[in-house]
Amino acid sequence: GFFNATTVGSWRIFVNFLNITANATINITHGKALFIVINPINIKFKTDDKKFFTLFAKDSDGNIWNATDECKWSINDSKVNITNGLYLPGKPGNWTIIANLDDIFAFLNIIVEIGELNYIIIEPFGITIPNGDTVQFVAKGYDSKGNEIFQFQEWSKTLFMEWSINGGGQIDQNGLFISKKSGNWTIFANYS
Repeated sequence: GFFNATTVGSWRIFVNFLNITANATINITHGKALFIVINPINIKFKTDDKKFFTLFAKDSDGNIWNATDECKWSINDSKVNITNGLYLPGKPGNWTIIANLDDIFAFLNIIVEIGELNYIIIEPFGITIPNGDTVQFVAKGYDSKGNEIFQFQEWSKTLFMEWSINGGGQIDQNGLFISKKSGNWTIFANYS
């Protein structure tokens, strides 16, 4: 009557003695994890992406199960968290995702690249200058997480930045403004 449990599932045990049959149901769960792995192993994505990672565990009898909600997740990027396998990147860089299941660890090295251009900020912002002075403005591009992608001087060779102002002077296509009239004016930077 000794039973050695190896395979996860619901099973029925039968015994027959002198033409009398009895049975019992036994539910077998997985054993302690011996090995864990993080999936997918897709290691390269952008800050704009949302990634969901799954942790699979395997016991000594070869039973495999999804242990995503059982483990403790962490990452060496102090600006973000990973919860139940859901990772929302913050800043670009090389990071390591760590899964801990009963003191068994799995590691996944990932590469997070800067996201797509989301908005542009012109600097300096909100300044006051005397009539006749010049000011060099810079356009900086950012992704949706606030990571600086570029400054105008760095990407002007591949993208076209159109500078304009609604009065008060002239601004050239390098962002150099020459004031010619007193007042409050707005400078625009549009890329294409």
